[in-house]
Formats: sequence, C-alpha cells, structure tokens
Amino acid sequence: MVKETSTQRKRRLEKAKQKRQEKLQQESEADKSARLAKRRKRAEEVPEKQRTVERANAKERMAHARLIETADAHSFRLSNDAQRHARSRANETADEHISRLASDALRHAQERATETDDEHISRLASDALSHAQARANETADEHISRLASDAIRHAQARANETADEHISRLSFDALRHAQTRAIENTEV
Repeated sequence: MVKETSTQRKRRLEKAKQKRQEKLQQESEADKSARLAKRRKRAEEVPEKQRTVERANAKERMAHARLIETADAHSFRLSNDAQRHARSRANETADEHISRLASDALRHAQERATETDDEHISRLASDALSHAQARANETADEHISRLASDAIRHAQARANETADEHISRLSFDALRHAQTRAIENTEV
C-alpha cells in the first residue's frame, strides 16, 4: 500500500470539502431543515459531559481555522453567519425568542464568571470597538430606532431596580463620567 503524501491528502480533503459545499448549495430548504433537525435531535441525546468536551474541541478547531483564514474569508463567514442568524430569528416564535435570550444570558453570565481580569478588559475593549463600528455604519433611521430601544430597555431596568441598586448605578455612572471627562481634558 502506497502512503499518501501531504499534497495528495490536501488535494483529497479540498475535493471532499468542495463536493460537500456543492451538495449543501443544491440542498432544498426541506432537506436542510430535516438535516438540522436530525443534528439537533442527536445533540440532545448526547450527555452533558460529552457535549462540553465536544464544544471545547470545536472551539479549539475553530480558533485554529480562524487564525489561518484570510480577511476576505473572515468577512464572508461573518456575513453568512449574520444572514443565517437573521433568517433563524425571523422565524422564531415569541416563546423561542424569550428562551433564546434567557439561554444566551445564562451562557454569557457563566463565561463572564470565569474570565480573568485581562480577558474581561479585552472583551470590553472588543465590545466597544464592535459597537463603535456598528454605530458608524448605521443609518439615521437605525440610529433613532436604536436610541428608542435603548431608552425603553433602560426605563424598564430602572423601574425594576431597588433603592440600593439605584444608588449603586448612580455612583458608578458618576465615576465613569468623571473618568471620561478626565481623559477628555488630557486630550485637549
């Protein structure tokens, strides 16, 4: 038996990848939803410990893939993800929407509980940058809609806060604003 060279292996894997992509592109919506339903059912049957291991392996694999992807491939992937998420969210019911938001909040809380100070600072900086980029690209209507949505969300949060939470929020805001003004004064 002749051993396969790395070039042959690469070529074989590329062909298989291309063939799979062509098959997925030709797949009907019904086939796609059936395939995804089967995947979800299989995922539900997997024990939590095994799911955690698989998730960690997938994260590691994707981290490596993202390290070697080009800027164009990165933008293309993000664009595809955004379209897929938009389609998924457009079809979800109110209960599914609430469930997804609760699940996301729980997952984010768990991730934030275990992050180091450096990871926390890095995440906040990354969030600030992505929010700034999103705001730079938004239209006037999107801007007005975002501000109205933020105002409603903040009003609801403030309506539910206790007196201690209110005082804590005000003192935190005052500190943050003082720091921002101090930075502004040094830049001028």
